[in-house]
Amino acid sequence: MASLAELNLDGLMKDAITDVFSTMLSLELQPAAVSAESKEQHVDRIVGSVGFAGSVKGNVYLHLTLALAKKAASTMMGIPAEELGDAETVDVVAELTNMVGGSFKSRLSDAGFSCKLSVPSVLRGQEFQISPPAIGDGRLQEQHYQSEAEAVRLVVIVKKDENEA
Repeated sequence: MASLAELNLDGLMKDAITDVFSTMLSLELQPAAVSAESKEQHVDRIVGSVGFAGSVKGNVYLHLTLALAKKAASTMMGIPAEELGDAETVDVVAELTNMVGGSFKSRLSDAGFSCKLSVPSVLRGQEFQISPPAIGDGRLQEQHYQSEAEAVRLVVIVKKDENEA
């Protein structure tokens, strides 16, 4: 088993998100530079979050523009985007986050870091910022993607659980 510092976190994240978006949404994600829009607090966006705990603990945050979240909901539910309500969009973002987080967790487990996933939660709005907890010797990794001109951001925080034997 590699140490947390040696873990190819970037590769695990990329594989998890690109596999889910390709399989579930038939969308190809292209790596993107950090853009003003992808980090902009004023853009209407939706963020799914899922936690994990075990030999390592942390969080996975999936940031989507509202337009991309609605497109994803339309694709997964087979309903035209204009007929979707907020509840359906939130449910789909929660499920996408659960799938990306589950894929990431599975890849962590394959690397020797066993853990379990929490129930996902979703935030939606503008003018909000998510501040990660102190991670000490843990790792925080952020990736930016584009899908059909819409920004996607994946943030993972992972650290060793000192309480695990």
